Amino acid sequence: MRKLFSAGTRALATTVVALMAATAMTPVASADIPAVPSQQCGYAGTGEAKFGPMVPITNNLQVGPNNWNARDNQGGGLCINTDGDHKFTVSGSNISADKSGQVAQWGPQAYPSFETRRPYPDLPATIDSLADLSSTFHTRGAADSEYNTSYDLWFDPAQGNCAVPTDPSHANTTVELMIWLNDVGGNHPPAGSLQPGTLTVGGHTFEVWKGVGGAGTVDVSFRSTDRTLTAVDDFSLKPFLQESIRRGWLTGSHYLCTVDAGFEIWRNGNGLAADWYELHLAKQPPVVLADRAYAMTDAAHSPPCPGGAGYTNDPARGPVATFNGTGQFCAVDGAGTPSVDATKDFSVAAWVKPDSVDGTLNITALSQDGVQGSAFYLGVNAADKKWIFQRPGSDEAGPTAWAGVKSDGPATTAWTHLTATYQASTKKMTLYVNGVAQSATATAPTPWTRGNGLVIGRGTWAGASADLFPGRVSGVSSWIHTLSPGEASTAYSQSLPSQPGAGDTSYTMADAAHSPSCPGGVSYVNDPNRGNVAKFDGGAQYCALTSPSVDATKDFSVAAWVKPDSVDGTLNITALSQDGVQGSAFYLGVNAADKKWIFQRPGSDEAGPTAWAGVKSDGPATTAWTHLTATYQASTKKMTLYVNGVAQSATATAITPWTGAGKGLTIGRAKWAGGPGDKFPGLVSYVRTWTHTLSGTEAGAAYAQSPTSGSSAALFTEDFSGASEGHPGAADGLITNEYASWPGNAGDPARVLSKAWDLTSGSLFRKTGTDAAGNANKLGSPGSINNDEPNATSSGPASNGVGTATDSAIFRMKSKRTDFGDVRIDAKFRDDGLIGDSVSDGTNGCAECDGIHMWLRYKDADNLYFASLNRRDNTMVIKKKVTTGSSSANIELSSSAAYNVPWGQWQNFTVTVKNTGANQVTITVSKDGHLLLTGVDNGAGGVPAYTAPGAIGVRADHADFVMDDIVVSPY
Repeated sequence: MRKLFSAGTRALATTVVALMAATAMTPVASADIPAVPSQQCGYAGTGEAKFGPMVPITNNLQVGPNNWNARDNQGGGLCINTDGDHKFTVSGSNISADKSGQVAQWGPQAYPSFETRRPYPDLPATIDSLADLSSTFHTRGAADSEYNTSYDLWFDPAQGNCAVPTDPSHANTTVELMIWLNDVGGNHPPAGSLQPGTLTVGGHTFEVWKGVGGAGTVDVSFRSTDRTLTAVDDFSLKPFLQESIRRGWLTGSHYLCTVDAGFEIWRNGNGLAADWYELHLAKQPPVVLADRAYAMTDAAHSPPCPGGAGYTNDPARGPVATFNGTGQFCAVDGAGTPSVDATKDFSVAAWVKPDSVDGTLNITALSQDGVQGSAFYLGVNAADKKWIFQRPGSDEAGPTAWAGVKSDGPATTAWTHLTATYQASTKKMTLYVNGVAQSATATAPTPWTRGNGLVIGRGTWAGASADLFPGRVSGVSSWIHTLSPGEASTAYSQSLPSQPGAGDTSYTMADAAHSPSCPGGVSYVNDPNRGNVAKFDGGAQYCALTSPSVDATKDFSVAAWVKPDSVDGTLNITALSQDGVQGSAFYLGVNAADKKWIFQRPGSDEAGPTAWAGVKSDGPATTAWTHLTATYQASTKKMTLYVNGVAQSATATAITPWTGAGKGLTIGRAKWAGGPGDKFPGLVSYVRTWTHTLSGTEAGAAYAQSPTSGSSAALFTEDFSGASEGHPGAADGLITNEYASWPGNAGDPARVLSKAWDLTSGSLFRKTGTDAAGNANKLGSPGSINNDEPNATSSGPASNGVGTATDSAIFRMKSKRTDFGDVRIDAKFRDDGLIGDSVSDGTNGCAECDGIHMWLRYKDADNLYFASLNRRDNTMVIKKKVTTGSSSANIELSSSAAYNVPWGQWQNFTVTVKNTGANQVTITVSKDGHLLLTGVDNGAGGVPAYTAPGAIGVRADHADFVMDDIVVSPY
């Protein structure tokens, strides 16, 4: 609404928005909002009078007439009528051209609108941090009027420039972005000039306009080409932001200050009505990267274990460490690099599962050695069987000063995530159990440290090992700062197990040992996509937990991979349920009437309940492998269904929820009229339950990271032994180089070709080196890092006299195979440092380019996905490269995450790419079993998601690195 018409005049966009709470997407309550006057007016003139009163209608929204551009010589003003809900009507408008009829010169006179109130709970927010920005807006037009219906978004690189509640004209912001849904009457183009290209969002095409405001600000407008839209539902606004980033007008680090929606009026406008308005805003959860992390899956992913440790495959968390409680422990070497300094800010966390909590002595999962005692202890307090984080005030055999924090509830033998934090400035100690801060805190007495590392599996007492931990441990992490409550919660929800996505109860369903009891019987088969899975015949076969896995009257979530033999039957089929006496407390499966996935609940446990609530999928059920997640939130009775990690558009409110008393989860059937019903014919894998309501992020991660139940044959393996070339045991030397890819060299018999790889830049060598396990082995290497063009064998001298000419400063390696669709890529990299500077910046290097990146769904050099794993600026991110016309752009699909590259150390990465919708691709990056990034492409940049298979590859700029064990598997 700030236009080029008048230099120095800045617009006020007063908008009331029905904000939906992040992740849950439920309307923010409007408690304590005073009664809204039925009419507010703005008049021509100067100062606040022309804007009119901005009246709150919810805690986060306001509405007003915003007669921002009216002038004395133009006359004009208007009023709006509102009942305090998400609606208003324009009345009393006498807005018109000035005395000379120069409507176009002066531009729109008013913008009656909804506005996000400032300060605002979730704004400002960087564009990168937005997981969702969408809106529903229903309007009615007006006769004999000139106007548009539009959104108005305001941005600035500086967060502080957003939070100016006394500045209704947004005078401090530097970028304004408008989205015109329609344009009625007269000829009123957006500010600036029409730009090449268009953008299509939600089936609607938009022109792109750009101008420069009177104060040097950037004005961006997207105008619907049909100019007639009056209503949109769940309309995504993010593509407009992403397109502006692609064109260089915004960056991912720009702050979104406010979002407005209303009518720009040039003339009249009486009768214009906003019948309903909602804004859905959800932020990406922060990625909480540990300063040190050990998956504890095997010896290679654990610190040294002087006392020994065992490893086993846990049905809920996959490979984990086991301690016998009699002497076994592991310890991080503290010499020179302690995990934490216990006198300064620190945090530690781990998943723990004690064999027993009924002993007479404390048991300690994590500690830090002193001479006589431990600087802190995290484990179970024997006296009252609670989790405890405690610290002694001195390093002596029997310290008298202690401080400790205990859990609100009892310790159990179930898998539990414990986080202990310490803040040095206040000496405050906090304990989190499963991401929740316990009610008590404590103040440490005289904190101390001895510079030792973290100890796992015991404490120290009177100079000897003590408090030995009997049980299982997984996912140990430490930080040299005090985690905030939000970070602690995220560390819990995102600390994925080595067998990721496990719930409070988990069954891989791979065999009888990894399934619950099956009174009706079940068989097991090997599926080419998911390995070993359970098969139900649709008759008598079913499995059932003997104890309650969820209380269906409280918060819960259930999930499973399912593959029905058919979805065309005349009766519902149910994969997961919970038995009552006559019926099931819930049903998750296929609805026969319309062949959709369904999560439903009856209002009573009787033979023919009349009250039902259900949520169906947006699309049809299929016979393909599908991941279903059902969640229930007791406080709101809200039911949500996720299909392949994506929340379906409908939700439901349960009617009189009840639970099957003493009953567990049933797999493969439901109950109806007191007997078995809705029998499931097909395959089931990896069943999970949670005793909390999964967030959208958690549901997405449970889908994206849920493993197969058994091994599936790898599609491709590269261990650089020569096997992929048909020559296992090959000697060190050149595998291929860019010279071999140049068309002009096709006839040169000296060129070296690879059966597996093409290099468009650089050289690829096989060389003997030390692998991740510490053994001498064959590795992949770019050779000497320089910009010198190689000869046929990359054997010519380099211009700097170091090594041979390779051109590997710019290294581009892609697979010859282009059939990699939904895949998981495991790869090991050791980045030994960055050599030289980037071509694009000869002084400081290229922060975004220099490092190691993995290519996915590679179509050509201008159309692909890539995950930046190691970068000069110690940042990780997932991006999409698109080309429209003659220009290319890299569009961020994930928020950037800080990642300090461990130079000279092996890094074990897992990258997945999967089609999760008709125009949706989900990509994840994990390291050592911990999810670090998730990116989702819904057609970013106005280019459809890359759902077709493609090549994979590795790009490296100025990186001196080696790689090993690249394995591509079905996903």
